[in-house]
Amino acid sequence: MKKNIDIFNLEEVAKVIDVPVNRWVSNCYYISNLVVDKGLVKGRAVYGHYYGYVSPESKLFGKNRSFYRHGWINKPDSNIADFTRWVFENKEPYLFLEKNSGEYDEGGNKLRKLCHLTPPFYNPLEKKIELKLDKKTKRFVLDNLLGGSPEITLSQVIWLANLDLETLSAYARNIFIALKENNLCAAIPIDNRRAVMGNNF
Repeated sequence: MKKNIDIFNLEEVAKVIDVPVNRWVSNCYYISNLVVDKGLVKGRAVYGHYYGYVSPESKLFGKNRSFYRHGWINKPDSNIADFTRWVFENKEPYLFLEKNSGEYDEGGNKLRKLCHLTPPFYNPLEKKIELKLDKKTKRFVLDNLLGGSPEITLSQVIWLANLDLETLSAYARNIFIALKENNLCAAIPIDNRRAVMGNNF
């Protein structure tokens, strides 16, 4: 991390990343990446949904929505570093640096969980995909996720790849590796792929 830079002074941060604060509006993920790339904050720039407070007076976001797409930084200490939250709140620019109390959802996994409740039915006529999974992971996929499906079809694989990380739990890594070995890595949402496997997977 760069020394002698007060990250709470956004004008100083703006000089280091070479983007004036008035251009941070609607550039949340870009700004988060620049802050990490310049070494101002240790962490990972992520993209997802923001469920927190939005001022009705916010010119861009003061509408009646359940959530907004947003970018921020996940720090190793589990804090959120959000350099553009003030846009939602219609406040003077400031750095939000606190624990995630539920208003930040990396990869939009809350919505993903609601949208992928029921797996596709097994269709014996559909193309089968042989995923190279260890026995424990395979049983989890076939029995727990696919409801006792004897094999995995292509539509089931696409559904599996798009599940939320809470549902995939500790098996996410093994499943993602198996999908990549079958040239199906593109089916995995990029935010979840980076969260589990890093940027170089």
